Amino acid sequence: MDTDRVQIVFSVEPDHCILRLEGVLGVSNAEELRQTALQLCAYRKDVKVDWSGAAQIDAAIAQVLLSLRAGLVEQNRSLSHCETIPPPIQNWLSTAGLSGVLGNPELGA
Repeated sequence: MDTDRVQIVFSVEPDHCILRLEGVLGVSNAEELRQTALQLCAYRKDVKVDWSGAAQIDAAIAQVLLSLRAGLVEQNRSLSHCETIPPPIQNWLSTAGLSGVLGNPELGA
């Protein structure tokens, strides 16, 4: 995994959107993620996060994801995860008390 490469992209599937996060994501990527989150909300579909390429996040990224979740809840939509979260991300979410808040059934949502 190339942790120096950061990528925030999404795809639109028939019944949901997939948000792919790659690399070490931090405050310098928060505005790009915020803009992407706004686009995702416009589709009015559930969103699944693909963490498979993510190496690390910080509080700014978590805050944007929480805001995305709030926007989706207002639309009766959900934010969940595609597959298992990589251990470094899982540990960070757990330490921050966000493991269940971001909608991961494997982490007690």
